[in-house]
Amino acid sequence: MNNIQNTKNCYGCGVCAMVCGKKIISIVLNKDGFYEPTISDSSRCTGCGLCVEVCAFAHDTLATPNMPQVSYAAWSKDARIRTICSSGGVGFEIAKDLLAEGYKVCGVRYNTENKRAEHYIATELKELIPSAGSKYIQSYTVEAFKKINRKEKYLITGTPCQIDSFRRYIKKIKAEDNFILMDFFCHGTPSIYTWKRYEQMVEKQVGPLTYVSWRNKLSGQPNSWNMSIDSEKHNDRINWHDSYNMLIKGEKQFYNSKASQGDIFYQLFFRNACLGKACYSCCKYKYNHSSADIRIGDLWGKTYESNQKGVSALIAFSQRGRNVIQKLKSTELVKHPFETVTEGQISHRLNEPQTARIVVLSLLRQKMIPLKLIESTTEINQEKLMKKIGLITIYSVPNYGSVLQAYATQEVLKKMGTDCYIINYTYPNQWHYSIGFKKPNLKNKVAQFLGVRAIHRKQKKLQAFKKKYFHFTKEYPTLDALRQENWNEYDVIATGSDQIWNAKYLKGDSTFMLSYLPDNIKRISIASSFALKSLPPQYIDKYKKHLSKFNALSVREQNGINIINNELSIDKEVKIILDPTLLLSKEEWLNLIPRSNFHKTSKYILFYMLDYAFNPKPYIFEVTAYLATKYGYKVIALEGYKKKEEACGIEMTDKTDASIYEFIDLFANADMVITSSFHGTAFALNFGKPLVSIIPNDKGDDRQSTLLTTLGLEQCVIPIGTDLQRIFPIYDTSSEQCKLNMKRVKSINWIKQAISQ
Repeated sequence: MNNIQNTKNCYGCGVCAMVCGKKIISIVLNKDGFYEPTISDSSRCTGCGLCVEVCAFAHDTLATPNMPQVSYAAWSKDARIRTICSSGGVGFEIAKDLLAEGYKVCGVRYNTENKRAEHYIATELKELIPSAGSKYIQSYTVEAFKKINRKEKYLITGTPCQIDSFRRYIKKIKAEDNFILMDFFCHGTPSIYTWKRYEQMVEKQVGPLTYVSWRNKLSGQPNSWNMSIDSEKHNDRINWHDSYNMLIKGEKQFYNSKASQGDIFYQLFFRNACLGKACYSCCKYKYNHSSADIRIGDLWGKTYESNQKGVSALIAFSQRGRNVIQKLKSTELVKHPFETVTEGQISHRLNEPQTARIVVLSLLRQKMIPLKLIESTTEINQEKLMKKIGLITIYSVPNYGSVLQAYATQEVLKKMGTDCYIINYTYPNQWHYSIGFKKPNLKNKVAQFLGVRAIHRKQKKLQAFKKKYFHFTKEYPTLDALRQENWNEYDVIATGSDQIWNAKYLKGDSTFMLSYLPDNIKRISIASSFALKSLPPQYIDKYKKHLSKFNALSVREQNGINIINNELSIDKEVKIILDPTLLLSKEEWLNLIPRSNFHKTSKYILFYMLDYAFNPKPYIFEVTAYLATKYGYKVIALEGYKKKEEACGIEMTDKTDASIYEFIDLFANADMVITSSFHGTAFALNFGKPLVSIIPNDKGDDRQSTLLTTLGLEQCVIPIGTDLQRIFPIYDTSSEQCKLNMKRVKSINWIKQAISQ
């Protein structure tokens, strides 16, 4: 059907609802607090396609080609108007003059009763007053747009995307001559929930809101237009360059907060972590791209930096716009080159801080989390570190978790602005073979090359993934080769995560303790794991010697802290942080799914058993058989299933040879996860899946239990032998995701601080 049924994360302009002849399109808030269309009854849709034709989001180009721009510095000659407007008051002057010519004005006001910014229609000057000043939230347009009579003359104001859609509408109905369209330099629109949470915070202090000004230029406390004007006589003016000054009047008292002093709303807004999805790569309206006749904004830059009253940037994008500007009666105009007028305006599409945005929007939905705490999470995206980092970890073993943790660590460090290289250390190598590691023989090498067994096909797929995504250094076949390298070109050498300090497997290999580095090189550990309750005594001195040289230490389980602080007697702060696979959001992992060949056909339990750390058999099969029967689910095995007889008679679909993309896809679509794997546990949590995480009884390996306990999911920790009747894998996903997001932010902040300090 040719309609906007499947349009999500759009501009939310509402023009589609206005043009729908069947009146079946509504504009509603989505889960993240942004307006988007929904069709109430698809069966009534005629397929006319008009909603799509007027949709700016559905088109890659502007609604109209721009003429050469004419640019001005401009300001109202009326000091009172200049005082109450955001910059030079030119937008108000344009609206005032057009009202006098018989136009109606469709502008934006803040409705304190409805608690929203909304478009409305003004027909006389006093009705125009509430539109003065900027509103830094998305406006609801539907009711006002539906009242517009195409045969009358209107000035329509709005965001560039709203105006682009409206331009498409009036072109479609051939009514452009009756309309003047005016937009502004738009930073983006934040989630409505950002404002609602801020409003709730302020109301606790001042009572129900009666007046809101986002850009107040006076130090006084106006409660109306008239008071704003009159108060100029009695209050000090604020330099308009510092006029991001929130002034709110409640029934009890006033609230005043400036962006320059750390106002929470402005911090969230300007850090770009709560903007609409379409405000990033989909926005095509920055700088000199507009479908309006006129664009206005603040005129920043050197030319007027000494002006304290306010100067507007004013640009004509069409002949109609030029005509309007030339007829302005109470406006001072100074013509300048476009580059002068637009100095300081954003000239490019914003980069989406994906992780921070996901975290912030998720937390905004949790009413119990203080807004100040949510605002603090955005700090992770502000400073780009611009450092060169070498990362050494275990990535070469044929294990999904090992490959994915290395990938995730690299991606997290890259997002911080670092130039991250994975140190291509061969593990295992000749040294490991000399002390008893099993060396692959020719038969195994040939079988792997040919992909004879599922495990061999899996290895080939893992290798292909690493070749595509890993940013490797040159190869270092031994520890001695690492010692011969000059590491001074790196700002930091990082190690982690995974079981890089597990003495049971490393057998004294000090590579992952960075023993090859000269003492002057900065070294940090990122969620490193011992996966042991205690170290074998013969390794104590070696571990203490090397780990004591680390500048910053983090692990992923409590036993790691106990080993470093107590057994090794290293007197340094050790932090538990999330494994890097959990530092990427589920949305970021989902970006890899399009490469998957898996297609879900029915509900299933994802079974993922690893038995090298401890042996969960036969108990894990008993649990799987019990839950599969209880819920009526099929079972898909990623690893650990060989024959039906061993698995308590359960028939499983074997996906041992799954690619990385299929691995992620299988977790994303699972209806339940049963696993003895740490990373199986991690991915189940990231995707919010009902989870049974099998652990040993001796608590020697506490990786899974530390992670789950931290998130309040003790019920998902199932020691071997637990009564089957007591296993209940369902939990509160929203609470878990909220806690996970907070841990994610704290972990990323720790890594960033460790690198930068």
